[in-house]
Amino acid sequence: MNSIKVFVNSPSDIAGYLVAGATFVLAVVTAIVMWQNRGIVRSANREAKAAEDLAIETRNDRDYRWRPQLEVMRYDGPLENRWTIGIRNTVDAVAIRTVVLVRDQSSSAWGFFVVGNVTQADGVRTSQVGFWEFGGTIAAMFDGFANCPQSHVVEVVMVCSDVLGRRMRFGYAVPKTSLPTTTPTGVLLGPEIEPRKATVRPPWVDQPRIWGI
Repeated sequence: MNSIKVFVNSPSDIAGYLVAGATFVLAVVTAIVMWQNRGIVRSANREAKAAEDLAIETRNDRDYRWRPQLEVMRYDGPLENRWTIGIRNTVDAVAIRTVVLVRDQSSSAWGFFVVGNVTQADGVRTSQVGFWEFGGTIAAMFDGFANCPQSHVVEVVMVCSDVLGRRMRFGYAVPKTSLPTTTPTGVLLGPEIEPRKATVRPPWVDQPRIWGI
């Protein structure tokens, strides 16, 4: 008589099969959910990127709207060791604590005068350099303009702060071989703006005599 063999799994084997089956089902369900939610994730990423871009655009727009723009409208001299310089602010943003520096490319004479706050409503602010010093020019204030033509030299620098507290400078470069005239014929440079975060600050940013720090 043939014998019949009956295989009976132990409880531990059955439990193992159930766990494996449950794990497989969970993996399948997870894959299905992830596949269904892929659009939501992509949409969320796009929204996050759009929010970041909007924040950057808003900050840049604010910085631009609050940025003064100083220009040289008259540059005459030297006459009796004095220069007559007229500047104006061409935008609504106020130029706070404006200081003008001037130097003579043919000598070591230089000087500066404090103009104060300059608004667009002020029109052209014309002043004379009130004193001269010979030698010891604060070269850092005149040097380092990246967009200054090689045929020109910076003779006028205007520095100010905006309402955000950032320092900035504007340069006015004239041809090396020509003399200044009442009608500006030079090149306006700038603005160069104090960097938000920098391990090395530009030399013109921290000049105690100019900024009063």
